[in-house]
Amino acid sequence: MLTFISCAKTMASRCSLDVPEMTVPHFEAEAVRNVLEMSQMPVAELEKLLRVNAKIAAENRLRFHDFCSEDNRPMPAIGAYTGAVFKRILPKDFTADDFRYAQEHLRITSFLYGLLRPLDGIKPYRLEGDVCLPEKGGVSMFDYWKPLLTDCFIAEIKRQGGVLVNLASGEMKDLFDWKRVEKEVRVVTPEFRIWKDGGLKTVVIYAKMCRGEMVRYIIKERVDSPEGLRGFSWEGFAFDEKRSTDDHLLPFVFADSLNPFFRQRFGFVFAKVVSHHDGGAGAFHFLRLCINNALRKIETLCADLSHSSLYGNVVGTVNLCKKISFYMDYDNSVFLPVDVRAYGSKIFCLA
Repeated sequence: MLTFISCAKTMASRCSLDVPEMTVPHFEAEAVRNVLEMSQMPVAELEKLLRVNAKIAAENRLRFHDFCSEDNRPMPAIGAYTGAVFKRILPKDFTADDFRYAQEHLRITSFLYGLLRPLDGIKPYRLEGDVCLPEKGGVSMFDYWKPLLTDCFIAEIKRQGGVLVNLASGEMKDLFDWKRVEKEVRVVTPEFRIWKDGGLKTVVIYAKMCRGEMVRYIIKERVDSPEGLRGFSWEGFAFDEKRSTDDHLLPFVFADSLNPFFRQRFGFVFAKVVSHHDGGAGAFHFLRLCINNALRKIETLCADLSHSSLYGNVVGTVNLCKKISFYMDYDNSVFLPVDVRAYGSKIFCLA
């Protein structure tokens, strides 16, 4: 059984992860050629292509320029990415045998490197799948990688028993001829949902966290078949046999959206904070929060607050007459006061 996950947008600048070995990516030469082309682009063009602000664009232009420097040391892929999935994999406590098992049974997609093993040495970068490079004939990175990756990906899956556990985001399918993949191997796609508004919903941040935890479970427990995934459970998410099919879908459903243990650990709570007469509303002692409710002057604020871990964070609204929706995700506890003021009929979305 082979598992594959998506790369993350965010990467560490250095990594102290102790691994038994560092390997060379299969498509390192292609990655270097792609970097050389990206390094020729000005900051303004990178800002547009990567859909980032000027600061991040400048940082990544410097990354591309320093890519081949001897001082720019490679990092193992499993420790280089810092997104939610990788934080939940938590490789820092892996044994040497864990790393070796992961090296054989886990693959990580990358728009720069194509397909990575966990111990492949990589360097910091940022790239999107829809970026089109002129020297590649103007095709997107998705189309560039598809003929290069499909055959070797299918061959690797077959070498590991012909079963693929798909824990990657949906767009990563476009790196491959996915119809061929599904035709030649068995694909199992776990899904993680919660009960919300009377139905099962996928909340992206919870899905990412669960994917990381499942990868960790597969590695630590040496799971070698889809049936072994049925034993996975984490923070209230558990396998739901009634909604499962044999091949393509394994739903892991958080059974009770009001589960107090889950709320305690994640802070997934419904907090009602009565606004003051001037329309202001405050919420304290929470770091992560997600607000998706229409607020009006003198009305009650009903907020979904997630991952409580700090003291004194404030969310305030004044004269808000339309929907405000924002999600804040910080893993390091820092004091973060927020004051949002909205007038008229604008919709604010902060991520």
